[in-house]
Amino acid sequence: MSILLTIITYFQPIEAKFLALSSEGKKPFIEYNGRHYPDSDLIINFLVKEKKIKYNMTSEQKAISHLVQRLCDKSMYILNLYSKLEENMPMFAKLIKGNASTPEWHLLFMRPMIYYFLWNRVNSDGTGGHTKSEVVELLQQDLDAAERILGEKKFVAGEEASGGDFALFAHLMCAYYMPFTIPLRTIVDNRCPRLKAYMDRNHWNFFADYLLHDNEKVV
Repeated sequence: MSILLTIITYFQPIEAKFLALSSEGKKPFIEYNGRHYPDSDLIINFLVKEKKIKYNMTSEQKAISHLVQRLCDKSMYILNLYSKLEENMPMFAKLIKGNASTPEWHLLFMRPMIYYFLWNRVNSDGTGGHTKSEVVELLQQDLDAAERILGEKKFVAGEEASGGDFALFAHLMCAYYMPFTIPLRTIVDNRCPRLKAYMDRNHWNFFADYLLHDNEKVV
């Protein structure tokens, strides 16, 4: 879900109108001139080049944005996935099912399959062998680093949103607003006030048209 939100967030500020979804329903996934681009990094890199999208950023700012994006997609994502699978698998399976008309009993068969495939992803990274406390420690280090990089800036690399912001916002939101307790929420609330403020204001920067204005909650 966080990888998909990275792509959706990317399209908001540039008002892109060339997003195509896979006929198989895979997300994130685009098809362009018959070629498939199934990874968020590849999708964004391709579209930046193909559509000649220009960021008003220095080479140093671009490097910072790139490092934040990799931090989120390759480290924070796996650590959050570990927490979702290790302690909250039943609820997580329901979230993946969403509003589909699949009978509730079908989840009994879905859960082992979802767990198997996603846990393989965690294990392939080496994170599956860690204890819960070790995962929380690593996640805290990632979030502390993001908090320091952000500082008092509007976005991670300055005044303009970039790939690092699309990834950071997506991974924060898709963990913080889970309907169950997850370490990222506790860490952000207790240690990372700048990240929390960053999430709150970018609701409106990226998704103003998806918000309920009467109670300011994401829908």
